[in-house]
Amino acid sequence: MQRSNHCTDKILVSMYRRGNQEAFELLFSRHKDKVYTSIYWYVNDVKLANIIFEETFKEVIDKIQSDNYNSDEIFLKLLLLTAYTIIKTKKIKQES
Repeated sequence: MQRSNHCTDKILVSMYRRGNQEAFELLFSRHKDKVYTSIYWYVNDVKLANIIFEETFKEVIDKIQSDNYNSDEIFLKLLLLTAYTIIKTKKIKQES
């Protein structure tokens, strides 16, 4: 997958949708630090940040594999918006 290092996220998502697991691994390695840091910055709790991080990638994987995925979505933006939604949902549940 050496030459895929130069692929855009959009191309890698397309490759992943066609079954190329290495494409997703590259997407994950590109964005994991930014996503985790952003989550941790909001929640300031390692355990909760890890839970949200895992849920974020699971939800994004599910969305990519669904028929409703819009291939024009920016992958990092999708990750961060998904994480933010999960954070807000958990915060609302804690306040109830």
